[in-house]
Amino acid sequence: MSRRAKAVVIVSAFAFVLLAACGVAAMLNLGRSLGAADVAGSWRFESEGHSIEIRVDADGGFTAPRWPENLGCSNAPWPSRVADVTWERTVRFEGSWSVDDITGRAINLYGDPSGDCSIVTLNASPVLGDNSLSVTLDLTGEPVELTFSRR
Repeated sequence: MSRRAKAVVIVSAFAFVLLAACGVAAMLNLGRSLGAADVAGSWRFESEGHSIEIRVDADGGFTAPRWPENLGCSNAPWPSRVADVTWERTVRFEGSWSVDDITGRAINLYGDPSGDCSIVTLNASPVLGDNSLSVTLDLTGEPVELTFSRR
């Protein structure tokens, strides 16, 4: 095969891969930012018989009526893993949320400073294909990841 023919084959293959990738990205909506419809609703985390529910409202508010106090809400030792969460002591965690300005693919939850739990910011990344919401808390230098499912 001539050099020119090889170049044509390589360029054609590259174009095909690029077009296929663009098609997959379009199907998965990878290029668009999140909107209220993507995150609004009830989300639930469950682990070993314990649960946390977060209600995310389309108007930019959120409420978690029974948030474990040691997940950033008190002077209690913060957990370095899910097994260290104190499930018996809970507070009402509420505030506002917005789409992350940098990625457009995550949301930030801002605790109300006058509320029971005034965590400054939590970052949550919805995984739209499987209706899950991954919340990562980095309280001790070791991230604790909580995966919530849409209810």
